[in-house]
Amino acid sequence: MPYNNKENPKFTSYNKGGYTSKYKSKNTRNTKRIVLIAILSVFLVILLGGGIFLLVISNPSNVFNSNVKADDLFAENSPSEQASAQASDPVAELGMPTPEPSVDPYDELLQQADMSFMKDKVNILILGIDRNKNREDWGSFRTDTMIVAMCDFQKHSISLLSIPRDSLVHVGPRFKSMNKINTAFGEGGGEDGDGYKNAMKTVTRVLGVPVTKYIGFDMTVVRKIVDIMDGIDYDVELDVKNAAGETTIRKGQRHLTGTQVLDYCRMRHGSSDFDRIDRQQKMLFEVIRQMKSKDLLKNLPAMFQAVQENMSTNLDLAQITSMALYAKDLDLEAMKRYTLPCMYLPEIDGTSFVGIKQSEKKQMMKEIFGISVKTDSSEDGYRIKDLAEQEKELKSSASSKISAAKKYVNNNSSYVSSSEKTKYNDYVSDLKDLINKSMSSNLSGGVSDLKSKINSFDKWMAKLKTSVEERIAAEATPSPSPTGSESPSPTGSQSPSPSPSSAPSPSVTATSTPAA
Repeated sequence: MPYNNKENPKFTSYNKGGYTSKYKSKNTRNTKRIVLIAILSVFLVILLGGGIFLLVISNPSNVFNSNVKADDLFAENSPSEQASAQASDPVAELGMPTPEPSVDPYDELLQQADMSFMKDKVNILILGIDRNKNREDWGSFRTDTMIVAMCDFQKHSISLLSIPRDSLVHVGPRFKSMNKINTAFGEGGGEDGDGYKNAMKTVTRVLGVPVTKYIGFDMTVVRKIVDIMDGIDYDVELDVKNAAGETTIRKGQRHLTGTQVLDYCRMRHGSSDFDRIDRQQKMLFEVIRQMKSKDLLKNLPAMFQAVQENMSTNLDLAQITSMALYAKDLDLEAMKRYTLPCMYLPEIDGTSFVGIKQSEKKQMMKEIFGISVKTDSSEDGYRIKDLAEQEKELKSSASSKISAAKKYVNNNSSYVSSSEKTKYNDYVSDLKDLINKSMSSNLSGGVSDLKSKINSFDKWMAKLKTSVEERIAAEATPSPSPTGSESPSPTGSQSPSPSPSSAPSPSVTATSTPAA
């Protein structure tokens, strides 16, 4: 077996025929040189590759596609993979049913849009999914937290925009009806379907800017990350209570565990959804600040590995690593937080919603992106509020009209024909259907239908009342006597007294004659 011979430097190894001299033949030296060059080349490639990787990830613009195309805005695959997929199925990447040849109106709008303003920027949709047992039974989950992280790599800044989960908007994939924005994930098929894609499409439509990346996580991720950090020091501004109203965290400076941070961020008791959003944003900022102060941002990829079973994302490892380096050098003063401007709406069909203030949203997008986005009047909070109030008044009015009409028809039943009663029942049935119908998905159409049906019912009832009054009046008027039925008495003479055997006339009231 070969070995180094330290006692005789002239010999380096032992062969079957004896020691071999260190003075090699020419062929042997050439072979070693080739091997050495190969080893050095591999080593150089490794070094160079690592250097290139570090260079790439140190600049997020290199790992995020700045030239966003509308055609592959929501595609799951790379552009080359899309081309291959589209060759076999041209509508698959749009998520559209094959039988329908029409193009999604919003996709068509995106194809005409100028995406140059997104150069060196990326918008990441952060979705916190509530995986409680009750919702698991529904077969899908709702996103209780929706935050868009808007990263500007040139300005080295991040803006966090929270979207109230109860915002009433048109929900994809077809955008034909309105619902809470947090239903978009479930409407797209949830985690096993196109839930994330549909959530990105819906948020893109609402904001007017492309959202092409996502990070979805269930709430256990918050607990795990905070526990990896050994907890968070935080000044709790209020007593934190659970759903039963029991205090779980006292107000004041506290060292919070992962579970306590989760309770703080999720608390609904005694506060509004806007307060809840504010707490989530403040806690997120504090987690980032303490990660920086504890030099833990370098461990972000490792943290991701630890919680990946509770997460889903379309970011690749290079992008995640790049974002970690980006966040490490980020000045917290360059981080801004926003909440989509919304207003409370009157309850619609017993459900609470908030409406987006479109003009204020436009100003906010201008501040963040420097562009002017289009507004959607059908999603404007003030317009929806007006429609909701109209709906409430119209449904109340319809109920009152039904009650009044029922009383009138019952009181005059003998003067209402059977065909009129059938028509009356049809009107009442249609009105009751509209009163009980949920109109939040198409409030404008619902209000219009109510107005039209009430107007038709009013006109028909007015016509019915006219007919009934005519019938009552006709019955009250005495019929004229037949001609010649009664001869006038001669002037100055009296009618002869009836004979005792004669019966009185039916038209004359008989009077009793006193006994003689």
